[in-house]
Amino acid sequence: MRNYEVVFVAAPTLTGEELDAFIAHVHSVVEGKNGKVLKVENWGKRTLAYRIRKFRDAYYVVLSIEGDGAVIAELERRFRVTDSIIRFLSVRIDQDMKRAEKIKAARQSSGGRCARGRPGITSTGPGRGRPAGFSRARGPIETRSGNMAVPRRFTVRRKRVCKFCAEKITFIDYKDGKLLSHFIPERGKILPRRISGVCSIHQRQLSEAIKRARHLAIIPFVSD
Repeated sequence: MRNYEVVFVAAPTLTGEELDAFIAHVHSVVEGKNGKVLKVENWGKRTLAYRIRKFRDAYYVVLSIEGDGAVIAELERRFRVTDSIIRFLSVRIDQDMKRAEKIKAARQSSGGRCARGRPGITSTGPGRGRPAGFSRARGPIETRSGNMAVPRRFTVRRKRVCKFCAEKITFIDYKDGKLLSHFIPERGKILPRRISGVCSIHQRQLSEAIKRARHLAIIPFVSD
């Protein structure tokens, strides 16, 4: 059996009783397809990051479901034909959990470090393995300024450390809008690795989490 996380956003026009009745209906649909609802999280009414169907706030409900693809397909069909459901998302999380365990094991084997290169050491070019501005035959490379030879200064690169590796975060939760907002500037473009310092593995997870959070109106596409 697979584990899924289903998030749906309900219109604020629903009452508390109607929302509870719809959640009970979801339970019956899942059990009718030989599935099981493991956990239900009702976030209550929250402000949307952008307008959806002229609504500025909505109800958020998160479901942890154990079942196969037929269960999720039936749930998504019910969400589409229900007018009070304005947005939904289904994510298979068992694969993400396995991937997180692999990252955790790899980090433990490497001593808990995010290898991004040593500061002051070039990694490409003819001077690979030596400080920038250094020649094996002549020592520091000199540059000409008029008629005078001026020694070139050594450039020391700042060591980049992945935030998620340093804090030992193996899974980036797309529901954590506060964390994701640090990697989105005002123009809305996801920060690249050369600026954020995030490793390649977490950069892919970060991009995917931001796209999911934007779809659910947890974070905006652009800042106001």
